[in-house]
Amino acid sequence: MIFLRAIPFSFSILWRYAIVLPVLIIALFFFGIVAIIPVLIIMLASPFVGTLVAAACGAAAGVVPIMVGMRVGLQAKELRPRNTYLGLMLPAIGYGFLEAFCALIILVASVAAFVLTTPLTAADFEAIDRDNTNAVIGLLFQTSPILTLAVGLIGGGLIIALHAALLMPMAGAAIGADPSGRPHTPFYGFGSGLFPLFFLVLISQIGALLVIPIVAFLSIPLGIADSLAKKLERAGNLDSFNDFAIFGTEGLIFAGLCVFFYLFFFSLQCAGGVLVYMRHKDAVREANSAYAKTVEAELSDNQPTAEDIDVMALVRSRMQNKDS
Repeated sequence: MIFLRAIPFSFSILWRYAIVLPVLIIALFFFGIVAIIPVLIIMLASPFVGTLVAAACGAAAGVVPIMVGMRVGLQAKELRPRNTYLGLMLPAIGYGFLEAFCALIILVASVAAFVLTTPLTAADFEAIDRDNTNAVIGLLFQTSPILTLAVGLIGGGLIIALHAALLMPMAGAAIGADPSGRPHTPFYGFGSGLFPLFFLVLISQIGALLVIPIVAFLSIPLGIADSLAKKLERAGNLDSFNDFAIFGTEGLIFAGLCVFFYLFFFSLQCAGGVLVYMRHKDAVREANSAYAKTVEAELSDNQPTAEDIDVMALVRSRMQNKDS
């Protein structure tokens, strides 16, 4: 149900996110500039700690956009945030660093699997261009295609599962409150809605990688594919802004569609996190309502019952007293 509801709800997040996106880009740019100074100071005292701080800031820069997306989604559900946008940074650093650290562990475990189960050595990797991703992947598949595929699927699946499990806690951190209304508790709801969120994150990641092919396919019925192809041939290496300006209106349409589809796929996982959060909030509301009804029933049972009074007999008795 969450999976199906996330698709239409993602459009509610998309247009709100498009409004705050320019401000978010500027804020992240200044955050990067400001973070450089303390990182350099810490590196002078301890390069290792400075590297960890730099990694945490970089991880936070990747988590903040997701938390902002869930924040505007929760606001679409008429929930008022209890924190400011600046208050997102600390939990974003924590959750981002955790994701990056776990991804590093998975990567090390994957490398260890190849070292222990294949005849590959460091000399084999030095013999190829390690900066060429296709050459590295080709070497791995040539050595052990089954192991390469298995490690890639398992490792990628674990990273996606971890991200999906953190969406619910990040949604709470996005507005600074748990579904119960209390201040955000770290890792509250970790793993909630894992199954539907896993597929939403998977579709989001794959869709983001396929944005350009999707838009290129759509440009054919729009009638701009041939014009773009001819202008691309004349543009050359696209080294300057003037090279991009040659694409004109067709280029703006292509770029606009790319931004739209990227934000749509990005909004999918944000919508899933918001819906899981709202499910928790509804469960808390129902539990509180049931508890209130139980207390009310107990109080009514403990109240003394009034004795039955014959009103007419009481009136006749008072009339007799009055006559006498």
